[in-house]
Amino acid sequence: PFSVQKMSTALSSFCLILVFLELYNATFHHPVFSMMGFQPEHASQSNSAVFFEGEEDNPIKYCKEHWFEQTIDHFNPEVPPLGKTTFMQRYYVCDKHWKDTKSGNKGPVLFYVGNESEVELYIKNSGLMWEMAPKVGGLLLFAEHRFYGKSLPFGNTKLDKSHLPYLSSDQAMEDFAQLLTDFKIKMKIEKAPIIGFGGSYGGMLASWMRMKYPHILAGAVACSAPLAGLYGQNSNTNGYYEVVTRDATPYAGSAPRCRDNVQRAFNTIINMAVTSKGNALVRSTLKLCGESPVPSKLKRDMNAIRNWALVTTQWYSMGMYPFKSGYMFLGGKGELPAWPMRVACDFMAPEFKSEWDNLAAFANFQALYHNASGTVQCFNISYESPKAEEVLSLWGWQACTELFLPIGMNGKTDMFWSDPFEITGMEAYCNYAYDLTPERFRPSWGYTQFAGARLNYYSNIVFSNGELD
Repeated sequence: PFSVQKMSTALSSFCLILVFLELYNATFHHPVFSMMGFQPEHASQSNSAVFFEGEEDNPIKYCKEHWFEQTIDHFNPEVPPLGKTTFMQRYYVCDKHWKDTKSGNKGPVLFYVGNESEVELYIKNSGLMWEMAPKVGGLLLFAEHRFYGKSLPFGNTKLDKSHLPYLSSDQAMEDFAQLLTDFKIKMKIEKAPIIGFGGSYGGMLASWMRMKYPHILAGAVACSAPLAGLYGQNSNTNGYYEVVTRDATPYAGSAPRCRDNVQRAFNTIINMAVTSKGNALVRSTLKLCGESPVPSKLKRDMNAIRNWALVTTQWYSMGMYPFKSGYMFLGGKGELPAWPMRVACDFMAPEFKSEWDNLAAFANFQALYHNASGTVQCFNISYESPKAEEVLSLWGWQACTELFLPIGMNGKTDMFWSDPFEITGMEAYCNYAYDLTPERFRPSWGYTQFAGARLNYYSNIVFSNGELD
């Protein structure tokens, strides 16, 4: 039977949402919101260190890397750019706990439906799958999503706009369907059930694969999969930032003054960073790298500063686990403490005498993430990694063409500022960034294809989320 399970706050550690934002566009500064539910991103994040009981916390050593020759375009007969028709898709098999069942057949395949990052990230951070494998005698299979990690349809060539039409959830799901079908035949395990796992966008893919390929996936566990957030269903477009704000309140265990002091800091940035003198003071107080811009670029710089600070609050909210974790650094170096929003909010707990004292505390609030190493001298508000820029570009394409999740904020029910969602602004951004004309801008795709959150048509899908993620 169909099952919807709303987990308690403690189980938020098994889930997370991932939001990729493109922050610094001069004309359209409104973030390109990806998944409510970020790279984040998963299905079942838990403390792998507990599971491995003192062994080195790297479960990849129990897995073997494999490659599968995959079709670039499953649906059209035309030859893709560069004359290529196939690419090598990466996946990992972890069979330490794979056993025969009482009937003599092999145990189930627990399949991670890859999403918007390299596959190793999910192997290391999908604790529920590792915990379930020995209990059910299951094999773990982690597949990488096309265009991310090393599964590159056009190799290491520079990303070109002509490549982007081959990046879609339909193509990715068909990749997984082909991979799983081939795997079962080669391993001679036609009777072994496959259960899909995914979080955020991966959770959407897991649920959609169960809907579209029920003969391949016997069931799915979709964690923080924002099906109800797809365009055309939810009238409350401010809900995402209301949850981020809730994490900065006593309800989530944070200091009572944190929410108001954080909003006060944003107001200081907005009001002061638009003048040369104020901008210089904001930058020095927040310990930002670089000098103030010329007067004609002050407003743009103010937007960049506040959006940089905004994203940090999301990392804390998305990484609101009851144990320390490096997941929100997306494969980079760093680690957040348990309940990171609570810890960051301790800096914002006092009743500050001036807005500058408050902003100085906000710098420490930011440093919990941006100076996790303890070695950073100043904060760079621009993306430094070309790879990060490319991933943002990839995700922006998907958000514009099929995974459209409208998100805004009002500065009243959240701790930020008024920036309501407007579809015309997003349509303009998608045209600006990807040359998407109105007929190619598809905000209703997700709802039209899979009925959004109208799930009474489907079966054997478990949806889980925590109150704080």
